[in-house]
Amino acid sequence: IILRNENDANPCEGHVEVYYDNEMGYVGDKNWNEKTDEVVCKSTHCGRPVGNSNVYRSYSRPVWLNELDCKGNEESLWDCDGWPGPSVSFYRKPTVKKVKCSLDNISFHLEQHKCEGAVKYTIQSDKKETGYICNEGFGADDATRLCKSIPGCGETGKIVTSQWMRTEGFMSSQQGAFKKINCSGIQNVKHLWQCIESHPSKCILPAAVSCTDIDKVKVLLTDDSDRETKCYGYVKIQKTQKNDKKSHVCGDDWTEKESEMVCKELNCGKVIKELKTINGKNGIMNHVKCTGSESSLWYCRAEHRSQKCTSAPYVVCQGSREVRLQDGPGKCAGRLEVKDEGQWKRVSKENWDGSYTKHACKQLDCGDDGKDKSDSDEFSQGTGEMLTFRCQQSDKNLADCTATNTNNQNRNEKAVQLICNGEIIVKIIMTLTDTCWGMVNISTGNETGYVSGAHWSDTLSKELCKELGCGTEILKPIKKPGTSDGIKFKSLFKMKNSINMRQYSIVKMEMNPESTKNQDSKKPAYVVCKGSIKPRFNDKDNQRHKCSGNVEVSYEGQWLPVSKKTLDNKETQNTICTELQCG
Repeated sequence: IILRNENDANPCEGHVEVYYDNEMGYVGDKNWNEKTDEVVCKSTHCGRPVGNSNVYRSYSRPVWLNELDCKGNEESLWDCDGWPGPSVSFYRKPTVKKVKCSLDNISFHLEQHKCEGAVKYTIQSDKKETGYICNEGFGADDATRLCKSIPGCGETGKIVTSQWMRTEGFMSSQQGAFKKINCSGIQNVKHLWQCIESHPSKCILPAAVSCTDIDKVKVLLTDDSDRETKCYGYVKIQKTQKNDKKSHVCGDDWTEKESEMVCKELNCGKVIKELKTINGKNGIMNHVKCTGSESSLWYCRAEHRSQKCTSAPYVVCQGSREVRLQDGPGKCAGRLEVKDEGQWKRVSKENWDGSYTKHACKQLDCGDDGKDKSDSDEFSQGTGEMLTFRCQQSDKNLADCTATNTNNQNRNEKAVQLICNGEIIVKIIMTLTDTCWGMVNISTGNETGYVSGAHWSDTLSKELCKELGCGTEILKPIKKPGTSDGIKFKSLFKMKNSINMRQYSIVKMEMNPESTKNQDSKKPAYVVCKGSIKPRFNDKDNQRHKCSGNVEVSYEGQWLPVSKKTLDNKETQNTICTELQCG
């Protein structure tokens, strides 16, 4: 049963309508009296009757009830005697009764925040009455109707079912302070009170609503220059619909709970650092108290007004820390750097252990482990600030660990250098400039150049000679190559799953002042394979005999004589004759 007034949203004044057989219809006024008015006002929770009048009705809609004989103590018009049955009594009159009840100032509001919270009602009469709407039967359409009725809370709303809506006020309310909303079948609802019903007991949860267009505010973090940052900085609020300036959230009563709320709302992981700074800036929110279940910091209990802050919270969330490997062949090898509050910083070798390497490689999506190459100096040390990490057993990646800035006065402090076992291998082609001897040359398909000799080893030389079919031994070079601007690669190293040198991983040269200072890095790797040595007979006086004469060998492109002492060895003689196919 509702009171409907086409020209007014007052739910306690209007002609009477009842819902039957999935359709709203009128109530005829045959036998109508003051007792009928009393039942109408009681059943609509509108107080006492003040008066009634006649209003015209539409003939296209049914008259469900008529000939009512109410005593005044009934809970509903359906409980009154006299009516023969729904739409049975023939009703010709063009008018029906319009009833005015005593309550005329009924409003709904949300408890925790203007546009989000538990649904409460307030009745302003001789005695103010407040209470809660139970969540039973409260639907999405009801949430939207409620948001529309609250100025500044938008056109849509959604239901919230969080335990934090069970506030102290809700828990301490008496049984009579609970009501239920049931708008089922009621068309063109103008006021939620038209759908009000009594609730027989104390409800478990209040109806709770979050208006989706709420104030159109944005919670964000900024640096000292008021630039929005990723997951670190001063906590601020911006009203986006007006393109307002960012305003501080003040720090009075601020705790880690509120910092956790900020990191959660911004999808930035857990809090890794928080502090409060002295601040005389303009604020819009203060004395914030969050339970942790709110959908936004803006909805936490707080003082919402423009004011001067005496302090401001500064929050650093886990998501502000990024990890990368620099000066390597790819993302999975190189010098470790961590982005800390917007700045890339090197990581100190101090306190570093194998478990930290696992954290870094996993965070980089580069496998589940790696090698610490900090002592090999395969990658450059780089420049800039350093961080020292301390991780607990429960930490899953470096973003979880505690990081402190290292004193940069220690110039000998080394940076962490890693090769993760998930490093992507570049297929490479390696050659020597003169087949089996010369400078080491690498081609990656996109780039060709020499390899620096600074990190080259005899082991690599022997491996290269073997793969080039130039023997398994190396010889001492006679020539000493000078510096070259054609060096493109700093070093190469064997990976865990490398089958041959074509699958080794390479490190490109850094083109910066630090790398060019080292002259050793500008000298190319140089290899002489034993297979490059070729003998011949050289006898100008007896050129017709190809299998006799003075013996010479080709060594690094030069024909050099062989000492007599060497040729006194019978095995050496046999080797020369066999190689020259002279028996």
